[in-house]
Formats: sequence, structure tokens, C-alpha cells
Amino acid sequence: MLTEPVGCVKPCVVMSVPSASESPTADSKEKRERILDAALDQFAAYGFRRASMADIAKAAKMSRPALYLHFRNKEEILRATLETILGRAYARAKVALAAPPNAPSSTLTDRARARLEREIAAQLTDFLQRYHGDLMELFTETMHGDELLAADDSRSADIIEDAAARTRAGLTRYFSELAARGAFDPERSGQPAARWVELILLSPRGLKQDRPSVAQYRRRLDALAISVASGMSGGT
Repeated sequence: MLTEPVGCVKPCVVMSVPSASESPTADSKEKRERILDAALDQFAAYGFRRASMADIAKAAKMSRPALYLHFRNKEEILRATLETILGRAYARAKVALAAPPNAPSSTLTDRARARLEREIAAQLTDFLQRYHGDLMELFTETMHGDELLAADDSRSADIIEDAAARTRAGLTRYFSELAARGAFDPERSGQPAARWVELILLSPRGLKQDRPSVAQYRRRLDALAISVASGMSGGT
């Protein structure tokens, strides 16, 4: 994200200048983001093995020495790139869980339960699509996406684990809020919240084992969300 440049509106106006401690930090962050965006383009176009530090530096519009001030090697850039991709995907996905629905009353009619189930299914669908669906599309419909995924598994297991922990925490909060609003009852659903969270976390990986198209995978995610919402409500 580029920061807005600071300059004089009129020659006679003296503008305040950021302190020495603030300016380099903002500049460094902007350059780091530029590097990661450039690296993603290069990895997608040429693959991790073929893309070079010189390629990344050129795409980021900086010299190689300047690039090495931020990252020691390509592996560091790959890790940071994957971390950024996963972070951005989760930031988009968690918006879907920001406003869990309220149960209209402690005793739900069939009609009210069906409406609540649809609302939860819609939120889970949006969450799954913005996270798993969009990531699937990014990696599979991009040249050399498979290579990036292979590099991901071998070099960045800790980043994947951190992303899973972040997702688990977000889903756990969502279920806690649903319970507080009367929209989730473990007894009625037959399973505690932790079981539903585990199902949502682990199922997306299994749904792509046969290498479906992105469209097929997205339909499976929709079905998963509907099934979870139905089970949570005690439906059949």
C-alpha cells in the first residue's frame, strides 16, 4: 500500500516532516509490500525455481542490493509471500463472520429455524469461498501454481500451521457468538462447537483431493456450508 506523498502545497508553506524514526518505517513497509507483490507475479509467471532475485528486483523497480536489504534470499521472499497471501485471504474471509445472526426466540418454530439455518449457511459459504475458494483459484489458475503449493508444503509448514490456528480461532469465536445469541445449541445439534469447527477446517482439503476444477471445488464448498448449517440447527 503506497503512502500518500508529503509535499508543499505552496512554496511559502512549511510542511511538517515525519521524524527520523517514522519515515524509514513507512518507506520500508511500502517497499516490502512492493517486493512481495512483484515476487508473486514472478513466481506465478516463471515458477519459484526459475524466478531469480534479479527478476524480482526488476519487477519491484529497485536494485538487487536494495532487495537484499529486505530479504536475504528467495526462500525468505517465498515465505513472506505465502504469509501475505494467506493473511489477505483470511482478512477478506473473516468479514463474513463479523455479524452472527440472532435467534428470534428461545423456542424456534420450523420457519424460524429454517431462516436461521439459511443465514448461517450464507455466512459460512461466504467465509469458505473467500478463503479456500479464492486461494484455490489463485493457485490452480495461475501458471506454476502447483510449484508454489509444493514449495509451500516443503518450506513453510509453520506458516500454514499459523494460518490454520488463526482460522480455528476465528471460527471458534463465531460459534461462541452464535451460542451467546441463541443461534447455536450444542445439545440440539448433537455436537459441541469444537467438532463443527474441526469439520469446517479439515473438509476443504479433502474436497480437492481428486483435483477438481475451481468451479467444482466452489460448489463443494457451498454444499459443505449448507450441510454444516443444517447439522448445527438439528436439521436432517
